Amino acid sequence: MKSIFTYCFILFYVLVNAQNEAYYNLENQKYYLSSIKDNIESMRVYSDSATIWHYLDQMNTITNQIDMELNKIVVEEPQVMEDETTASEDVEVDSREETLENYPWEAEKKGDIYDDEDDAGKMSKFIPFRNKIKTDLVIQFGINSLQDGNATAVANAPEINTGGSWFWDFGISRKVRLGGKTSKVATYYGLSYLINRFKVDNDVKLVASDNGSSWSAENILSNRINIGYLNIPLGFVVKLGKKTDFLIGAYGGYRVYTAQNIHLKNGTENVYEKRKDRYGLNNWMYGAQVGLDIKGFDINFKYNFSKLFKDNSAGDYNIWMVGTSIRI
Repeated sequence: MKSIFTYCFILFYVLVNAQNEAYYNLENQKYYLSSIKDNIESMRVYSDSATIWHYLDQMNTITNQIDMELNKIVVEEPQVMEDETTASEDVEVDSREETLENYPWEAEKKGDIYDDEDDAGKMSKFIPFRNKIKTDLVIQFGINSLQDGNATAVANAPEINTGGSWFWDFGISRKVRLGGKTSKVATYYGLSYLINRFKVDNDVKLVASDNGSSWSAENILSNRINIGYLNIPLGFVVKLGKKTDFLIGAYGGYRVYTAQNIHLKNGTENVYEKRKDRYGLNNWMYGAQVGLDIKGFDINFKYNFSKLFKDNSAGDYNIWMVGTSIRI
């Protein structure tokens, strides 16, 4: 009789352990499947290839099918036996300690907060934060020139050679998707150093005085004016298609550098000068930009609403820029 009881106890123990193992195996499969889905969505953020997107869609379909099969498996959750002496005791428990709000790490373990795929702001299992944010080194370049609101009001007005006038903008840009994984809108922000360079065709240069600045005609062979701004861009990117993005935004900056590189003739002597001054330029600059990116090639247009000079003593000028960019 004792042997029969021993055998029954061993059989019961084996069955319980087998049931527990099946339950934990199923939970582990669901956990790793959820992790695969998270990483698929993280890859989608960094990829612009239509082929890769197609394969990722196929992987999503397969993971959904696996999820359906796992949900069909029914395994009873193992029951933990309570100690009768403990259960019969009256123990005062602070209700605040039993809520997930006071124990967020418990919610993380159970998947109540961070496992929802549709919530893009939640935490991934393998990386500290879900990769919604993409940071790029951006180099923008192109032509720029001056738009004069009243060209006849200034003596010796400069003649800007647009083809020889270039701008360069070196910066870091962060793009953050707004909404869930199906959202087509992102916001961007960053910090850059913008250089506007203007080639003056006629023989004039900027001259600073107590009354502002003016253009002076001299025996000048060439003059290139360089203006540098510390710039902050901010705006939105709308995905029109898998390989087409539309950008609209604004920017503002502070002037940190102004110089003229002048080449003039003094008899038979060639003289090269680098003159630095404020020249009555506005310290603050702001404007708007629009752009279109097709298959990785983008073209953008920028226009400064702020005036180049503080007053109209040297002209009523606004800067415009047209160019493209390289992202690294």
